[in-house]
Amino acid sequence: MRERLRTLAAQRPRWGYRRLHILLKRELDVVNRKRVYRHYLLEGLALWAIWRPKRKRVAHTTQVIAMPSGLPHEVLAMDFMQDVPADGRRFRTFNILDTVTRQCLTIEVDT
Repeated sequence: MRERLRTLAAQRPRWGYRRLHILLKRELDVVNRKRVYRHYLLEGLALWAIWRPKRKRVAHTTQVIAMPSGLPHEVLAMDFMQDVPADGRRFRTFNILDTVTRQCLTIEVDT
């Protein structure tokens, strides 16, 4: 079976193991598809294994983030918030927070 598989693959190099399995099944009557696949790989007949380029792996380096020392105004956070009162007008707030002391430094409100 392996010899016949090799000769059929040499005649039809673009055909995969599934099509070659059909041809072998016509000739040899009882052929297992999984066995054909296993021998197809062992013979090195799979084109994707030859032609597919290897993917380049990117080496990720982890960077240690420096922790804040705990001084006020060292790490700030900002956020936008929006609300609609009962009269239907929208207003937005821009908030600046000190994350160390958890103090709100500024709130700017505008419609």
